[in-house]
Amino acid sequence: MTFSPAVSRLIRTSDLLRAGHDDHSLRRAADRGELTRIVPGVFLPSSTWSGLDLRVQHLLRAEAIRPSVSDSSAFSHLTAAAFHGWASLQPWPDRPAVTDPVVARSRKGATRLVHASPLASSDTEWRYGYRVTEPGRTALDLATNLPFAEAVVSLDSALRDPQEHGPVVPDSDEADKTVLTLDQLDAASRRRGAIRAHRRFRTVRSFVDGRSGSPGESLSRVVLNERGWPPPVLQQPFVDKWGLIGYADFWWPQFGVIGEFDGYVKYSQGNYLKGAAPADAVVAEKRREDRLRALPEVRTVVRWMWSDVTRAERLDGLLAAAGVRKAR
Repeated sequence: MTFSPAVSRLIRTSDLLRAGHDDHSLRRAADRGELTRIVPGVFLPSSTWSGLDLRVQHLLRAEAIRPSVSDSSAFSHLTAAAFHGWASLQPWPDRPAVTDPVVARSRKGATRLVHASPLASSDTEWRYGYRVTEPGRTALDLATNLPFAEAVVSLDSALRDPQEHGPVVPDSDEADKTVLTLDQLDAASRRRGAIRAHRRFRTVRSFVDGRSGSPGESLSRVVLNERGWPPPVLQQPFVDKWGLIGYADFWWPQFGVIGEFDGYVKYSQGNYLKGAAPADAVVAEKRREDRLRALPEVRTVVRWMWSDVTRAERLDGLLAAAGVRKAR
């Protein structure tokens, strides 16, 4: 679901008190499970809350605390990534992140994470009426604060332009997404000066690739790199006499091996199915794979899932059995 403050309908205790009501009814409704407390003093009907995806829930937490966020601050880090429509490898945090250039040190509060950091006017922009860090600064904060795999997943998602990299199914609502460019990331790093020498930033900057079509593909690339497998070609198009077969997630031309990440979502979520029944999607994928295997340059197709990526030895076994070889 696309985020919009207009559809949130948050219920604030302060609004009821100003209108002459008491807050006992809200607390009773929360006790009965009819309302969900977003932050202290702010509620949403539980039926509405449970129907929202986790990114939108995180953004509603940001909306809930907005009245108490100072004018000098901006939503940042993963919260800004959520506003920009980027992916997150881990569940969206319970506390929104705010960068405040006025405070002396960073802290974790009951309702937010506050980052003490300089914040130039060029580091921020307005999105949905909220002041958030602009894409380059957001990506810089993620690259220098998140673990490597998490940073890669978010920045791959940010860099992916569906108009440029082929018909890969989006990892978020792409109509609602800000596309990051590496030029924006580099400009943000120049504004921060010494951050350019940050080894973590350089490592993430050199690895991210907008051709990764999903968090699972991005995490697969991280694991492949860590385990010493040769880097694959991403989103390689394949054609036969009937036309375009499709784009392979991973392609090792030196071994004739195509690799495909299969998340369960591919056979269950509407934007993947495009109106087809799950069973029909499985059949269509089987026919696609048969056409790929019939190509003279393709020796085999190997598939893996989340459970194989998170247990890297299983991915090792699949690739080795398919004929991919590590450099000696």
